[in-house]
Amino acid sequence: MPDLSLPNLVYLTSEQALADAANFIVHFKQMYPTAGDIIVFGGSYPGNLAAWFRLKYPHIAKAAIASSAPVLAVLDMITYLDVVEESLTRISGITCDESIKAATMQIQTLLSNSTGRQMISKYFNTCNVIETDLDVQNFMSDIMGSFMEAVQYNTDLPSSMNIPTLCNIMEDNTKSLIDRYVAVSQHFTFGQCMDVSYNDMITQLKDVSPVGAGVGFRQWTYQTCTEFGYFQTTDSPNQPFGNMVPLSFYTDVCRDAFGFNWLPRINETNIYYGGNHPVGSRVLFVNGGLDPWHSLSITKSISPELPALFITGTSHCANMFRAKPGDPPSLAIAQAQIAQQIHTWSSQIYCFL
Repeated sequence: MPDLSLPNLVYLTSEQALADAANFIVHFKQMYPTAGDIIVFGGSYPGNLAAWFRLKYPHIAKAAIASSAPVLAVLDMITYLDVVEESLTRISGITCDESIKAATMQIQTLLSNSTGRQMISKYFNTCNVIETDLDVQNFMSDIMGSFMEAVQYNTDLPSSMNIPTLCNIMEDNTKSLIDRYVAVSQHFTFGQCMDVSYNDMITQLKDVSPVGAGVGFRQWTYQTCTEFGYFQTTDSPNQPFGNMVPLSFYTDVCRDAFGFNWLPRINETNIYYGGNHPVGSRVLFVNGGLDPWHSLSITKSISPELPALFITGTSHCANMFRAKPGDPPSLAIAQAQIAQQIHTWSSQIYCFL
């Protein structure tokens, strides 16, 4: 593919990805006819693909392991921040949550006028002064993103970026609430200024070169705008991050980056794949209790042939990482259960990731 222009991106669909994988596996099996059964693995969106591959191509894949797979497409993913709030409270207590909420309220008040926006731009070391309402929304999305990343990956992050560290900062009564939030942000910006310009972001998304602003940025945004949604808004009242990242922010991105004047085809996606009530067999869904994406996955077994594992105290795709000190006992138990399930379904295995 020479570039990522819209005429080429029309081929960027989950359905096409599955068909390409099927074609590759059939060719592989022709080259190596004695290869064992095919088990497909994936985590996050590839977890969707793993589950969907088994459901759509059961004659090619014997089984699938779908980790942290948000198989239910939704337009407004209010549950993401709800789970972030729950995970922060579970790990560090209610004080962290309350401090984030109080700091956010102060920040939002300042962002309501030009003088306050200049102050916030200086506090958070933004590359340009926050000016437009879309800049405000982009900025708020970025700063709450620190907590979102900490929750989503937690123990898989450096200790300076995990939930306990960030909550310790937010609970430091020797600093003002805004200074605490700034300190959290600095753990993720590494001394660089924050580019929160909405126009800069759209310019990056419009870059059609194969690498563009970073491998996958334009492509994944395109897929959320066409197939999945997954827009992580502040529309839920049950979270501490304010109300300045509405659904319209994401639909504006889809319009301004790709020219779309329509919403993602959420219903089509869920009808085609079955959402979180699929029909099929030999798919194991694995999720972590801290991971916000589990809210769109399958956390309870549908049937003996569509089982689920829910691992308390773990984050996004944790079962796919190598064991390390500090892992909760529930993770090692779950990994052993996954291995046992694979061997129950097949004794001769060839795995694809």
